[in-house]
Amino acid sequence: YVASGDVTVLQISDTKTLSVVGTPFAPEVSPELDVFNFAVSVAIARDGTVYVPFNTYSYNGLFGFNASGGIARIKPGGTSVSDVVQLFSLPGSIAVSGDGRLVDAAINYMWFQTGYGAAFFPGRTVAAVETAAMGTAANPLFGWTDLGADGILWNQQHTPSGVAITPDGASVYVTIPGFNTIARIDTADNLVKETFQLGVTPDAPNTARPNGIAITPNPSAAPTPLTIDAVDDASTSPLPALAARPAVANVLGNDTLGGAPAVPANVTLSFVSATSVGVMLDAGKGTVWTNGDAQVGPQSLVYKICETANPENCDTATVTLNVRAPYVIDAVDDHATSFAGTTPLSNVAANDTLNGGVAGPSNVTLTLLSVSDAGIGLNAADGSVFVTAAASVGDHSLVYQICEIESSSNCDNGTATVTVIPHAVRAVNDSGTSPRTGGTPIANVLANDTFDGSPATLGQVTLKLLSSSNPGVTLNAATGAVSVASGTPAGVQTLQYRICEAASQSNCSDASVSITVNANVILAVADRARASNKTANTAIASVLANDMLAGGPATTSNVTLSLVSLTPANRDIQLNLSTGAVDVLRRTSGGTFSLVYQICEVGSPTNCSQATVTLDLSGK
Repeated sequence: YVASGDVTVLQISDTKTLSVVGTPFAPEVSPELDVFNFAVSVAIARDGTVYVPFNTYSYNGLFGFNASGGIARIKPGGTSVSDVVQLFSLPGSIAVSGDGRLVDAAINYMWFQTGYGAAFFPGRTVAAVETAAMGTAANPLFGWTDLGADGILWNQQHTPSGVAITPDGASVYVTIPGFNTIARIDTADNLVKETFQLGVTPDAPNTARPNGIAITPNPSAAPTPLTIDAVDDASTSPLPALAARPAVANVLGNDTLGGAPAVPANVTLSFVSATSVGVMLDAGKGTVWTNGDAQVGPQSLVYKICETANPENCDTATVTLNVRAPYVIDAVDDHATSFAGTTPLSNVAANDTLNGGVAGPSNVTLTLLSVSDAGIGLNAADGSVFVTAAASVGDHSLVYQICEIESSSNCDNGTATVTVIPHAVRAVNDSGTSPRTGGTPIANVLANDTFDGSPATLGQVTLKLLSSSNPGVTLNAATGAVSVASGTPAGVQTLQYRICEAASQSNCSDASVSITVNANVILAVADRARASNKTANTAIASVLANDMLAGGPATTSNVTLSLVSLTPANRDIQLNLSTGAVDVLRRTSGGTFSLVYQICEVGSPTNCSQATVTLDLSGK
C-alpha cells in the first residue's frame, strides 16, 4: 500500500515485479463536494489491516477554506476505506502496535481560523487511537500526548516527525527533529516519560535532526497489559418489582482500557455475582436487568471485564440499584345514565389511581376484558365508553383492566356500567273536520307530538296506523297527514296511530285522531204548476230540477226521492219516484193540491230535505 495523495495498492509478483491492483482511491469512505483528502503515510498491522493518515482540505466551511485530517482504516486485502477517525488536525507519520491494538499518529500541523485571520501552526502532539473502538459508537481517540514547546513561537514547538511503538506496546518513541530529540511516551497514561538528545557534541551541538524511527520487531513479545478500569454504576431511579426493566443500559459505558473506551472488541464481560436471582447481566450488550424475581429493596451485581489481548488483565465493578414494591393500583368502578347512541363516560381511568396519583396514558395501559353485550364498547386509546344507537333500554356493562407501564403484571380491573334510558316519546290526540267531499283535515299528526320535550320528527320517531273507524279515513305514515276520502259517511270518525323511537322500537306512545265529517248540504226547493184536470198530462217534469246537494244539482243518482203526502188525497195525481215527475194520470176533479216530497242523500240516507209542490188543476 502506497500513500501518495491517493492510496495505491501494489502487488509483488513471483518475479519481484510490481503491478497496480484496482484503481487508486482517496482515503475516505465516500466523497464530499469541495472536500479533498490526501494520504500522507501508511502502516500495516500484523493481521493485514491498513491504517492511512490523511490531510483534509475543504472549501465548504463556514469561513471558506479549512484544513483537518484523520486516520482511515482499510480491511486486510481491501481496496476501499471501511471507516475513519477524525483527528481535527493534520497527521504525518503513523505506527501500529504489534498486536494491532494501538495506532499512534504524529500531528504535524494545526489549522486555526479565528474569523480575523487563519494559518497553519506547527503540531506538538501525538494522537493515540484504540483500534477496537473504530467503527463503533465509542470514541476510539483516547489519548493526546503533548510534546511541549520551548516558547510560543512557531519554531519553538516540539513538532513530531517519526513515530514507532515497541513490540510489547508499552512505549511509543517519537522523533522531534527541530530539537534533535527522541521522546518516549508511556502508553499506560500517554505521558512523556523521558527524552533522548541526539548528535550533541562540542563541535556540532544541533546537527542530528532525527526524522524516521523504527524498532526491531519481536513477535514473541507479550503485549503489555493496559490499564483496565471497571467503574461502578448505579441505577438512576428505583426499578419496579414484578417487571423486566433495564437498570443500566451498558456497564461498559464508563469503563476504560488504556484510557480508551472499553468495548466488546477489546474486553470480555462476564457476570460475577448478584444479591438476587432477579438481577441479571446481558454480557453481549452490557445491560443489567431486573426481572419479576427481583426482591424488593437494595440490590447489587458484580461484573468483571478482562483485556481480550491479556485475559489475565481484569477488573471488577459493582452495579447498585433499588427495587421498589409495586405501586398501589386502583381501577374504580364507573356508572352513567344515558340515551342510546352516546358516549356517557369520557374516560374510565379518570377516577383510577396509581401510587395515589392520577392513572393515565403516561403510567398505565388500558385494556378491554369483556362486555355484557354488543350495545356497549370501550375506546382503549382515550378510555371513553360508548353505547351504540341500537343499545336496548337497561343496564350495559364492561370490564376493563389497567396495568402499570413500568410493571406490566401490576394490574387492577374495573367495571363500567351504563344505564340506557328511553327518550320521552309523547303522542298527543288530534281533531279536525272535513266535508263528505273529502280533504286533509290534519296536515301532520306529529305537529303536537314531542320527543324529549321538543317537536317529534320522522327522523326521531316512526309512525304507524293502528286502526280507523272507516276506510275513508287514512294516515300517511311518510308525512303524518290524515286524509278523508270523498263519500266518507258523515259523523265523527276516529283513527288510532302510534309513534315509536326510531332507535328503540319498544319505546312508543299512542294517540287518537277525531275527524268530524260534515254532511252535505241538501235542499229540496218548492215547486208550483198549473195543469188540466180534463186529460192525462205531466204537470212537472221533475221536482229535482231546482233541488241541490252539496252545491250541485240533486239527481236521481245522488238522492233518493219519496212521497210524504198529497192533500187533498187524489189517486189520479202521482209522483214518479224514478224521474221526479208529477203526473195527472186521467181526468180528475179540479182544485189545488199540495204534494209534499222528500229527498235524501244516497251516501247518507239520514241527510234529507222536504219541499211542497203546489198543483193547480184548473179544470180546463
